[in-house]
Amino acid sequence: LHWATITVHDVEGAYKLLQENHPGAAPSLHDVTFEQTLAKAYPLALSRARSVSSYEGYIATLAGFATDMGDKHIWSRPTFVVAYPRWAGLIISKRGADWIVTDTDRPYIELIGASLVSCDGVPVTELARKNLGGFRADWSVGAQQTQSAPWLLIDEANPFISRPNSCVIDHRSEEKTSEL
Repeated sequence: LHWATITVHDVEGAYKLLQENHPGAAPSLHDVTFEQTLAKAYPLALSRARSVSSYEGYIATLAGFATDMGDKHIWSRPTFVVAYPRWAGLIISKRGADWIVTDTDRPYIELIGASLVSCDGVPVTELARKNLGGFRADWSVGAQQTQSAPWLLIDEANPFISRPNSCVIDHRSEEKTSEL
């Protein structure tokens, strides 16, 4: 309950900050898009906030609220981060439209250069949009997609997303399923 209370308070504070200080909220500008985006993002953030039970949930909620605003000038960057996120043994990079294995733990070294196709039956672009676009990147900005790509298979204990158990990887024109 402690984390939920703190998170709700900070989401309300962020909402108030946007309402009172963001140019898009100025009545004279009649920025309907900003108003609609804020009207959609705020209830989602509050809903998430009420269920938070950890610091990781707190971080994810505020990051999600900022990302949902779709404005590269609005962001949430914690000053303290979890020191040991769990990783699946694969680091993915985005090159154009492709999601490529660019670094690995020992058991997966032969996969460097292979393409990630899907995870748990979800196409990689859809998985990335949901998991990264919801919390790490404004998905309409290609550079942010590329920048956030290495976090695709990193588990930071965000309670609002599920990390995959297995992924299909195209390696030398042969699709293989790798358990993570």
